[in-house]
Amino acid sequence: MASFWSSWPTLWVNPVPPLQTILVRGITSASQISAWHGDVFFLGRLIPDDPGLLFYPVAIAFRSTPLMWLGIAALIVFGCGILTGGQQTSDQTLGGSGDRRWSWSATGIGVLFVYVILILVGLSSMLSKVDRYLLPIFPALDILTALGLVSGLDWVAKRSHNPRWVMRGLVLIVCVAQLWLTLPTY
Repeated sequence: MASFWSSWPTLWVNPVPPLQTILVRGITSASQISAWHGDVFFLGRLIPDDPGLLFYPVAIAFRSTPLMWLGIAALIVFGCGILTGGQQTSDQTLGGSGDRRWSWSATGIGVLFVYVILILVGLSSMLSKVDRYLLPIFPALDILTALGLVSGLDWVAKRSHNPRWVMRGLVLIVCVAQLWLTLPTY
């Protein structure tokens, strides 16, 4: 706020008219469809109007990786205790080491899911549809993916005779799979 105020000397003398102009022009421009310059490329063609509610879910599908979907599915299955018989508590330690630095809670995961959903709903209601507006959700999706992958790997390791080698092998498989998926298009 201080940089905004100091960069416009007209605000020092009479702040009401410039602020009024900014707000009025901003609101009127945002409410006009012509301000967004029309066409949106969606599903292989130019669409002159709003592409609808499917635009952002389809954009997420194209901007994400199979590993992300695997991690989120693992978080839903293993993190929620579906395959573990509901033995998860609201505060679980990742990796089974008992290290409290790596603990997470169902509330934190829920907040990240709600954050992603609220941004998707908010963006879907806007007139302007550009896939770069989705960028703020990807850090949250990456955190959810990591938690899911760790929960899934932990579940597999607990059911093996030599968990250290199972974990190493699964991490190696995931890394090679990512290379196999991305290397041909790089």
